[in-house]
Amino acid sequence: MKKCVALLLGLAFIVLISGISRAQTGGNADFDSNGEIEFADFILFAGAWGGSDAKFDLNGNGTVDFPDFLDFVTKYQIANPGPPPAPEIDLSATSLDFGNVDTGQSSNLVLTVSNTGNALLTVSEIASSDGQFTVSGSAFTIGGGASEVVTVTFTPGAAGGHSGTLTIGSDDSNEGSLEVSLSGTGTTPAPVLKQVLIVDTPGSTRHIMLLVSEGEFPMGTDKLVNVPDLEENVPGAVGEPLASSVHTVFLSNYYIDQFEVTNEQFLVFLNNVGRNFDPTVGEFTPLIDLSGMEVQIRFSTRYEITSVTLFNRPAVYATWVGANAYCQWMGGRLPTEVEWEKAAVGTDGRPYPWGSGTPVSSRANIRGFMESAADVGSFPRGVSPYGVHDMAGNVQEWVFDWFSAEYYKVTPRENPQGPGSGTQRTVKSSDWLAFYNEIHPFDSENGIIGARRNGRDPINAGVNLGFRCVQDPSP
Repeated sequence: MKKCVALLLGLAFIVLISGISRAQTGGNADFDSNGEIEFADFILFAGAWGGSDAKFDLNGNGTVDFPDFLDFVTKYQIANPGPPPAPEIDLSATSLDFGNVDTGQSSNLVLTVSNTGNALLTVSEIASSDGQFTVSGSAFTIGGGASEVVTVTFTPGAAGGHSGTLTIGSDDSNEGSLEVSLSGTGTTPAPVLKQVLIVDTPGSTRHIMLLVSEGEFPMGTDKLVNVPDLEENVPGAVGEPLASSVHTVFLSNYYIDQFEVTNEQFLVFLNNVGRNFDPTVGEFTPLIDLSGMEVQIRFSTRYEITSVTLFNRPAVYATWVGANAYCQWMGGRLPTEVEWEKAAVGTDGRPYPWGSGTPVSSRANIRGFMESAADVGSFPRGVSPYGVHDMAGNVQEWVFDWFSAEYYKVTPRENPQGPGSGTQRTVKSSDWLAFYNEIHPFDSENGIIGARRNGRDPINAGVNLGFRCVQDPSP
């Protein structure tokens, strides 16, 4: 029976020492006289339960009973108050990964430092082992149940992986110093491209080139109709729509000449290289035809322009071989057909460089009003969305691609280079004789629309055919 009583008293003792209020009591509970009230005293008390031993009858009522037990528990709590209130530190994360950050740039992550204890927590230091990881604070205090947000910043000084350790010291006697692992990767930022690129040639002439930013654009047209010849001048006539050639193409960044290559620039090229052929092609294929009736460059003891009024005209009578050789000489290349067309009409589906407005002589050198090519850049009202001049009218232009009427039905989606072979090279744009029917503006014979394309023998030349160059951004 006494064993059962002792067990029940033990359970009650455990419960009560955590919750009983500390009231004033009498008697001495140090039963073994060792100067401390401890669990051994409780064992002695339990052994005297129900008796009348005055040593254990703390309230003096003649019996060792439950009120004496409550007195003992109270005295035990007073003698053994337990640990004082203490702080307890807790972190929201044990590691922080910043991912990819451009060198010289910064990225921030937050770390929450909490005090889950019931006394004031002092954070004495927050230190990083790597100077590329910095912290917003170094020392602070946090009340019980409160928290503090710390901002950790990663600013990589070089490309590659970086790691470090964040050490947080506090007066939490159990945790001491805590560590947070830090990691991040410095990346090389993409270069910021100039909008305008000035290129000096080996002959000290200069090209102004404009940036065409990477991205998609709708190449081709869905506007053309086939109006019968007998109905071309009938306002109410409706032509049969031609199949759409519109398809989406992605192009990387490139620069394109703001103006067509001029006679002066091509003249300097000829005198700089000292020959009228490309050695990789053969001396029987000229860079420029000097035999035509309307040639604007001739050779006596050196190459020269036939009239001072022609210096700023487009360089006509250049073969595709000559156009290609010139662009390589100046540090660039001929544009692909896709690059030429995007630079001409932009990304919004417009039919002409200036938009959808009527092609008139104030926007482009067309319909024979000037009876010849004009100086480059003479029609600023007709510039393309990128600021490129004379992408309609004046002269047609060589581009890099071999010509195929069917190629753009199977073209690659990204940076297409044209067919791998052929007999003709592609020609884009229109010239000063380009036709435009005001009654049926999108008749299939419209020669001014930006999607216009045809092919010519690469050794052909003409008074209505010139070119311009492109250049890739420097890596």
